[in-house]
Amino acid sequence: MSFPLSKSKLQSHHQCNKKLWLEVHQPKLAQADESQQLNLDRGTAFGEAVRSLYPDGILVAEKNSLDAIAKTQHYLEIFAAGQKPVPLFEAAFCYNNVIVRVDVMIPAAQGAWELIEVKTGQLKPHYVRDAATQAFVIAKSNPTLTLTKICVGTPNNDFVLTVQNDFHGILKVIDVTNDARALFEVIASEIEPALKTLNLPEAPERAVGGQCTKPHACGFTHYCTGTNVTPEDQFIVPVWHLASSPLTKIVQKLLPKTRDLAQVDDCELSDAMHRKMKEVALGKPYYLDPALQQFLSTQPFPRYFLDYEFNNPPLPLWVGTHPNERIAFQFSVHVWTAPDAPLEHFEFLASTTQDPRSEIAQKLIEAISTPGPVFAWSGKQVEGPITEELCKHYPAGSAALKQIATSCRTNDPLTLYRQWMYLPEMKGIWGLKSVAKSILSTNPYANLSIKNGMEAMRGYNTYLNMPQGIERTRLETDLKLYCGVDTAVMVDIWKKTLSMGAVV
Repeated sequence: MSFPLSKSKLQSHHQCNKKLWLEVHQPKLAQADESQQLNLDRGTAFGEAVRSLYPDGILVAEKNSLDAIAKTQHYLEIFAAGQKPVPLFEAAFCYNNVIVRVDVMIPAAQGAWELIEVKTGQLKPHYVRDAATQAFVIAKSNPTLTLTKICVGTPNNDFVLTVQNDFHGILKVIDVTNDARALFEVIASEIEPALKTLNLPEAPERAVGGQCTKPHACGFTHYCTGTNVTPEDQFIVPVWHLASSPLTKIVQKLLPKTRDLAQVDDCELSDAMHRKMKEVALGKPYYLDPALQQFLSTQPFPRYFLDYEFNNPPLPLWVGTHPNERIAFQFSVHVWTAPDAPLEHFEFLASTTQDPRSEIAQKLIEAISTPGPVFAWSGKQVEGPITEELCKHYPAGSAALKQIATSCRTNDPLTLYRQWMYLPEMKGIWGLKSVAKSILSTNPYANLSIKNGMEAMRGYNTYLNMPQGIERTRLETDLKLYCGVDTAVMVDIWKKTLSMGAVV
């Protein structure tokens, strides 16, 4: 059986021949990537916005590759016969079993064309390679078609959305013609090996290495490193839970010796938490340092628990914003005023297409009105910096906002729990959801329609563009429920931690 290649398949083969084979023959072995669908949605939206910049353009809409190739050839023939050329979107070409769909082709002088490969990030070498692959296939399949420019189109980060859905100026077109053409010979030399790889009866052997992360993180990393628990595995803590990635140096050092952390020699574990994880692997129920309980029990009231949901789309959602800006569109604050007092809850969700940062800053200051520590899981990386950025958009509240930002960084529970607690159910992850699922009796996220931040981003994109009605109201409720759980669960974790016996 012969399998056609595409631009992305050739890129996969260039990264790793085993990756290409697995993508085609065993795609289910890839570990789920929550960000993948979000990136696809963003790419689709940005591509549609780019097409709006060329209102006389024609979309080659055929999904079937052969039909799309035929339709593309039809347009090229009628243009060559004298009809005025117009931009083509998703034009299709094939050479030596390699099929490409070109994002944008722009008519140039004397019957020539310019190619634009549209991307949602800033220029990277593999973007140039993608554009080169398309130009190479065009040159080989249509020798009479002249490409005067090969370009990569990226978001122009200086663009500011001034009118909703008016994206004129958002595309930054970068001429990469010389660099792309320099890759033609390399691309030509890789087609036959890639086709042979696809037709192998089983995956080729390839040791893990740098190619597993560049230019893209490979979804087959856990499969290739053998870091998946099987029914035969009886150990409590596998060695790959020592790091966030099985490619991390210590995991790669230990895996050839054992999969069971309990079997690792103490001298090979220099990190204090790694040694505590080994004690759990040897049979301790968990590790909980009394220093964590001491910290939690001595914090003053009121205690504030803050969580943002944010978005950083290449296509600005709000008037007055740039591409790729990280902007909070929602917050939840739970306030704990005394040991036995019920929690107070404040929340905000931006519901219009205007820049929400000034309003969110004002609402946040209203919610955190009395001095007290602010706790935000990952507050050092997310809530702290985002809150500080809000000072630019609400100068009148900058003093209060800076205090909140400082408190988020200082009182980040992630830092504390990463240092002083470990349960085997955490699987080497100290994220809020991982800790919650590990120590609480029920999973607080199980019955939510929106279960993680990526789904919240996607849901909010939909919400912002929906007309008023039942469906929009339902989605707004789902977004608020998810963000609210993220702060309420911090209190639940807090109380549960204090009720547990210290095990050092």
